[in-house]
Amino acid sequence: MPARNTLSSRDWIEASIEALLEKGPSGLKVASLARDLGVTPGSFYWHFRSRDELRDRVLQHWREHMLRGAASAGVLAGKGPEQIRGLSKILVARRLPALDGAMRAWGRDDPVVAEAVARADELRVRVVAGMLQEAGLDEGRARRRAQLLWWVFRGSEGADDADRLGAFRDLTEALLHDAG
Repeated sequence: MPARNTLSSRDWIEASIEALLEKGPSGLKVASLARDLGVTPGSFYWHFRSRDELRDRVLQHWREHMLRGAASAGVLAGKGPEQIRGLSKILVARRLPALDGAMRAWGRDDPVVAEAVARADELRVRVVAGMLQEAGLDEGRARRRAQLLWWVFRGSEGADDADRLGAFRDLTEALLHDAG
């Protein structure tokens, strides 16, 4: 726990993400976050004008986390079919599944968060569709298969990571069927 005089807005953002992961959207109350950080609620207003500003900063942090994952897919996995095969590890890695689930839960009560989640979903489908096109699929087939992969990813939230990884590997091989 940071000392009171070293607390930053980043500490509040990270505490918000941890609260979201552990308690769901109900954990994002200023008083609860302040208690978790060991400060008074007044400290919140030193760093943020409103809860909306905190929400926007948490969303920004999440988008950056998500985009780093997408960049990892390109850098770590190679090109074409190998890039798609490497995607399964990235989808299961880090806190991405848990954080996505928490963001979706938050979005059920907050339309701004819901819109951010929808934009993120669309971006991910476009990125994967582009990878599938690079692997040799035509645009329409690549888009449909990318959407299928995303639906499976979302539907498998909460499953054992080892089981998910095996299933994603099998699915990516099937998605690559007919690729060049």
